[in-house]
Amino acid sequence: MELILLFVILVLVIIFFRNTKSLIYALGIVEIFLHIIKFIKYHIGTNELSDFLIKNVPDSILDILAKYSNGLFYDLLSWCFVACMVWFLVYLLKYLFKGK
Repeated sequence: MELILLFVILVLVIIFFRNTKSLIYALGIVEIFLHIIKFIKYHIGTNELSDFLIKNVPDSILDILAKYSNGLFYDLLSWCFVACMVWFLVYLLKYLFKGK
């Protein structure tokens, strides 16, 4: 289910914005959001909400990829994801230093 939702989000970004930069930003935004949710689910005081988040929300995009693939295919997907995150970091650094 998580993979389908992630795929739909990325396809919608490609359809509406039609460039690679938007896709990379969307991947970065989803990854940052999942890390924020991960922090909340392990540091919140409510057991019910924490249990719900642990059961239903993955920790990162790599966890989603690991759930639905394995072996060489997972290695290939994870390296593509790492390359996208490096690309995202380059975009952020360009934006940071462009303003000064």
